Amino acid sequence: MNTADTALDTARRYVEAVSKMLLGNKKMGPSLSIMAADPLTPASATHIALTAKEANADIVCLEFDFTVPEPELLGITLVAARDEAVYIHSGCRLTMASGSRSARLLPREGTRGHFQILPSEIVQRDSKPAGLLNGIDRAASHLRQLVRNGVDVTDQVSVHLVAAE
Repeated sequence: MNTADTALDTARRYVEAVSKMLLGNKKMGPSLSIMAADPLTPASATHIALTAKEANADIVCLEFDFTVPEPELLGITLVAARDEAVYIHSGCRLTMASGSRSARLLPREGTRGHFQILPSEIVQRDSKPAGLLNGIDRAASHLRQLVRNGVDVTDQVSVHLVAAE
């Protein structure tokens, strides 16, 4: 397996694992997408925002450094099309409450609330989840386990791999 194949496999495993963590066993709707990409630049974030607006869709973007042999998740950016606007929240982190089966997304420090991913949209909630720091560690540990062991998202999520030229 060459480096590009390894990077694509890593991205696929993360997309599947994050999808499972955010959606549980719910099937992803057509107006939600979870994707992997290089770290977003202002130009690529604008491109994704325009795509979200045209498609009237919400996008969870997992950002990776694909220049290293073993790409790791660097960050999560949410893109939500609402009415005539598109909202971009970068620097989000996964969190899981103790005993919970699904994860939520915390925005960067200083932003209100948290985000819940529903099958067809991203919803911002006003409250912060309880046990915030433990929840971040718990989610990171669970994500590593799912990426390592793999997760079955058959009939729940469609994963399409497209390598940049």
